[in-house]
Amino acid sequence: MDKRIKDILIKIKEAGYVAYLVGGSSLDEYFNLPYTDIDIATSATPQQISQLFDVISTQGEMFGNVKIQYQNLKAELTTFRIETYIYPSVYPKILRFSSNVKEDSYRRDFTINALYMDENQKIMDFHQGLSDIKAKKIRFIGDPQKRIKEDPSRIFRGLRLHQKTNFEFEEKTKQAIFNFVQEIKRLSKNKIAYEIKKTYDECGILNTNQLYEQWNVLKTLFGYNKVFYLENASEISLENIKEQLKEMLE
Repeated sequence: MDKRIKDILIKIKEAGYVAYLVGGSSLDEYFNLPYTDIDIATSATPQQISQLFDVISTQGEMFGNVKIQYQNLKAELTTFRIETYIYPSVYPKILRFSSNVKEDSYRRDFTINALYMDENQKIMDFHQGLSDIKAKKIRFIGDPQKRIKEDPSRIFRGLRLHQKTNFEFEEKTKQAIFNFVQEIKRLSKNKIAYEIKKTYDECGILNTNQLYEQWNVLKTLFGYNKVFYLENASEISLENIKEQLKEMLE
């Protein structure tokens, strides 16, 4: 574990709270992969976090989310919470913040994304995520259809997991993604652009095209399997990717 991450977790613990590396970050740590993001779940509130660290963004504070910088490391810290969704909204309603890590775990999307890792790399696993890792399976926490309808962007996250880990979806999860892929059309254009760009960044442009074609994502969004025009990484810049995403979503 990066010493700076360990220091953050210890500092929060010494202040009387608990904190864990979670989501894709704990999965990256488990597989000894480079971090794509640093996500930390904690019992501390944004106000309490701001007393411990240099907060660089409070944009998501109403959701218990702040971004900090610690020794040139940027991390996103989110307070444990219990949430619900009111259809057709794709954004959660926070019922209350929590000090209980198990309660927080139920809002996670996939079992392998719900591993809570402490500063000693000890893992808390409430949904048999480690068993699914051994079985090389991606499984929703709870009812797959309900989880997709709550937040269709979970389809994008699931596909990224599938591409990055080469794990297969368990059957109910697989069928739900195929049957409810139309739900992604409920997302805003900005959110769709963000998810496509994130998949490109993490999986590569050609893999992203193939992935989205296989799972009918591009066909669902644009009526046919439109792909990016760029074909190799040497031609790619942030600006022309943004321009293509903008054109695709007009």
